Amino acid sequence: MAVDIIGYWEGLNPKSQEWEVIRSVVSDRSYIWFGIIGGVRCGFDKDLFLNNGFTNLPHNRGLPKDVSEQTRFTLTDMVGVNNHNWLTQAEVNMCLGIWFKLIPLENQSAIVSTIIPAYGKRMYTQVRMVFGFKNV
Repeated sequence: MAVDIIGYWEGLNPKSQEWEVIRSVVSDRSYIWFGIIGGVRCGFDKDLFLNNGFTNLPHNRGLPKDVSEQTRFTLTDMVGVNNHNWLTQAEVNMCLGIWFKLIPLENQSAIVSTIIPAYGKRMYTQVRMVFGFKNV
């Protein structure tokens, strides 16, 4: 059985102060990456995170209370999406730092090229990734 990541990059609109969808999360099916960002499919030593900038593990947070309606609908109404979580842009960058330490250089571009969002012309005061995992 395989696992896919389902979710969105969201930006905080400075005018409305509401989170809105920037684009879908796109990622290759990398179980090491899923383990880093969501604590699924791959166990990691807690010290790997604590020694790389985290004060606690960024897993099993659930959905943010102020999640956008589109994200909430997708992640709660789609059958089988579980392990809901979210990461700030800074936390994603820290997770990428862990990824770079674990994965050989020739295999790194697949995640980096697909995980960082394209913001377009809109400016956001904050950006986060909200996601869950679905068995397929």
